[in-house]
Amino acid sequence: MTRLRPWQIALAAVLLVVAAAPAAFVAFRPVTVIPRLSVAPGLALTDEDGRRLTSDDLKGHMTLYGFAHGTCADGCRGVVSAMAAVQEGLAELPGAPPVRLVTVSFDPANDAPATLQAAARAAGARPGTWSFAVPTDTTAARRLVGEAFGVWYERQADGAFRYDPVLVLVDGLGIRRVEYRLGAPDPQRILGHMRELAVEARAGGAMRFAYEAAHFLSCYSN
Repeated sequence: MTRLRPWQIALAAVLLVVAAAPAAFVAFRPVTVIPRLSVAPGLALTDEDGRRLTSDDLKGHMTLYGFAHGTCADGCRGVVSAMAAVQEGLAELPGAPPVRLVTVSFDPANDAPATLQAAARAAGARPGTWSFAVPTDTTAARRLVGEAFGVWYERQADGAFRYDPVLVLVDGLGIRRVEYRLGAPDPQRILGHMRELAVEARAGGAMRFAYEAAHFLSCYSN
């Protein structure tokens, strides 16, 4: 067996530190993360083409949910216009994970596929990217929109709705990451969050460790 001399051991130690330094820097440098809020609710909807749209269809997609109804016109302008602006900005995002937009109606009594199709056309929704969809009935709508997503809405005596404009961003793992609840949604802010989540989703190796460590620490700092 060859015995290493002290200077050889010292040189090997220096080379090991130099080689490990970049990985250590990546792994332990501060990383800012968008918190993981909770698991997004499962859903089973009917889209504007009369097809089922479920949570399984959205797996692996970063999904922006908005809440409205097919005939609300000016009352939904803030949510729908924000989602339209986000749709236009998707070309600037990295290619993975893919992004979907889903406008969920809370008025299944009136929002047949034809009504949702008209709303999608008026909004400029691109097929395969932005869907307008509705739960099966009013009970399912209340459970999904009102309870699971926590969106307040109420039908008035004249049949119109009052509701809080809300958008919810869910990552490709089905985790709720950001809720936009106060004031008019800012499309650029939403696109910025999407960009951050896309970078996180593509992280591997030491950077993946850094992100997970940051999420772990954020749980105990709140």
